Amino acid sequence: MQSVIVGMGEIGSAFYEILSKTSSVYGFDLDPAKCRGTLPKKADVLHICIPFKTLKLFSESVFEWYRKTGALEIVIHSSVPPETTMKLHEQGTIQTFVYSPWRGVHARMKEDMKRYIKYYAFYTKAPSLFVQEMCEAGFNIQPWNDSPTSLELSKLWMDVVYYGWLIIFAQHTKILADKYGVDEKNLWRFTEEIHKYLGNRPRMFSGEGIGGHCVLQDKDLLNDPFLDAVFSHDTYYRRNLNGS
Repeated sequence: MQSVIVGMGEIGSAFYEILSKTSSVYGFDLDPAKCRGTLPKKADVLHICIPFKTLKLFSESVFEWYRKTGALEIVIHSSVPPETTMKLHEQGTIQTFVYSPWRGVHARMKEDMKRYIKYYAFYTKAPSLFVQEMCEAGFNIQPWNDSPTSLELSKLWMDVVYYGWLIIFAQHTKILADKYGVDEKNLWRFTEEIHKYLGNRPRMFSGEGIGGHCVLQDKDLLNDPFLDAVFSHDTYYRRNLNGS
């Protein structure tokens, strides 16, 4: 199997380390120091792991690499706004356009890549080469059985934004506890038994605010004014921590 990974950041580089054990893989990055392997004359599968900034820039990168590699199947692993895969599919005559996001924590990404089911959704033609390649590499690959748009929204809303939403709730829990002069731990203690039996009151920790870049970055991909209002609480919380 001949494959190309475009984007050798935290996701692409971890993916490369696993995939290169069973496939012939070239990893490209704008930083020459991160490039790995040898670019094949023709690729079976083109893996896109670059950040999404605008549809125009993302589309230009995808189709540039499609022309370079002549790949039979294109797989988008990046977090993207809903309907991105559909819009890319409609721009060309590529039969197999796939969306297949990763889940996991960057600090243990290689382990998490193997831990979680690797869902994929596609238009027109099932990605047989991609599925074969992922099976050979030991990933738990399964069809999503819904549209790529459904999977794109699931990645943003149910994974990253939901996580951030829980942090926002924990932030305001601390603010309310401080306001009324009570112990924050006791507020959470009130939910422990409920969560034990119902599993619907998970505790999250507010820390110093939403860290990293994924939560706020992926929230912005949804372009939702309601989320902008909710997540502005992070700025409010940070100001309260600093006493300003």
